[in-house]
Amino acid sequence: MMVVLLTAALPVLVACLLLLVPTAAGAARMAGATSLAVLLGLVLQRGLVGESRVALMVIAVLTSGALLGKSYGTLRHRGIAASLFLLAGHGLALAANDLRLVLLGWVGGPMASWWLSGLEPRPTAEGRRFRAMAGLYGAASTACLLTAVTLAARLAAAKGLPAFDVATWRELAHDDGFLAVDILAILAIAMRAGLVPFHSWVPVVACDAPVLTAVLFVCPLSSLALLDRLALTAASLGRGLHPVLAVAGLLTSLVASLLAIAERRFAKVVALVVMSQTGTAFVAMAVGSELAVRGAHAALAVVSLAGGALLLLSSQVEARFGVLERGTIAGIAQTLPRLATFAMVGTLALIGVPGSLGFVGSELMARGLFEEHPVLTLVASASSALASMAMMRSTFRIFFGTSFRVPKAIADGRFHELAALSWLLAVLLLGGIFPDVFMALGPRGPNVSAATLPLLE
Repeated sequence: MMVVLLTAALPVLVACLLLLVPTAAGAARMAGATSLAVLLGLVLQRGLVGESRVALMVIAVLTSGALLGKSYGTLRHRGIAASLFLLAGHGLALAANDLRLVLLGWVGGPMASWWLSGLEPRPTAEGRRFRAMAGLYGAASTACLLTAVTLAARLAAAKGLPAFDVATWRELAHDDGFLAVDILAILAIAMRAGLVPFHSWVPVVACDAPVLTAVLFVCPLSSLALLDRLALTAASLGRGLHPVLAVAGLLTSLVASLLAIAERRFAKVVALVVMSQTGTAFVAMAVGSELAVRGAHAALAVVSLAGGALLLLSSQVEARFGVLERGTIAGIAQTLPRLATFAMVGTLALIGVPGSLGFVGSELMARGLFEEHPVLTLVASASSALASMAMMRSTFRIFFGTSFRVPKAIADGRFHELAALSWLLAVLLLGGIFPDVFMALGPRGPNVSAATLPLLE
């Protein structure tokens, strides 16, 4: 109960108080301090399972970074409140033990953000497009998850089990009637995670939604944590390859990597690379190997942090230059060397170079996948390589290419912008140097520690 109050009730209470704060800058500082308080509470809290705890910690870090790292002049009280509603929704979905509260958090947070985004006085065409897509997928995923919870409650009642207890789903996992629940819940989560064919909202939210919303929506770790929590992965079901997760993840990884190669806008490339890495992680969850599961959680923590930092950085640079597109602008490093350096660090962390936490996650996933399904490993690795190539090409050509159309009288990163990016990227670098500290926070299995020791040493 204390975790639910910390992660759900506190952000909602502060969001309601934000209208009493006179300036948007003060509201952002207040909301950022709230997310940092949630983060500190989660660090001290030991009542959560590993995957939910890591997911909520990553989301709290992203929220505080997005709130404190954005130029205050473009912030609105409603947008800040929306980010706290999203944080509260994730907290309720991942910390509650009642499926009705899980459903309320998983749906209520994004829907509150969607509603708040429509209250802006002069919405743009892009903002209206984002609201339309968010409303469509929100309604569809709500219907799927609500139907799954209802069917599971009926199965539980027939067996004399608690109808809305999260642990009941693990008891029902081997029941023949649970297959429909499994598929419906995975469909709902796939819509939120942006898996193919529900991926069209990902580039839209990355470019058209407010950055506070974009950073939190393009955070796939919460989807993976909910899969584990609801016992919907191959490992939790205690069976072999999960075909729905495997096909959806593999298609997503391939499609997103090919789209990223052809994309020109930097924010869209980041979103598509995040989508590709998410697909690879879902393939790892479909296999069910303990090593692959551990790697998937580490990889998606990296993707969430690095992708969020790059989207935040993209919004900071676009506030100075306009839309960042390959072939339209290049050589930003000559004018903004500090922001360009952060862009390079974030890109290397996102693609998983040695020395970063991304390398640890990708290595664990590759080893766990190869032990079970070598063919899947080759296809997933090829798509990851294509996504990495697209990300590197976009970063180098925009930030370090031949300079043209770059105004000279533009200030480099301000203190609050650099500070927010610093703590987001510091986690990725420190995780690569001390990976055992981070891996100890993730999901635990009887064979994981022994299998990972040779790699981590």
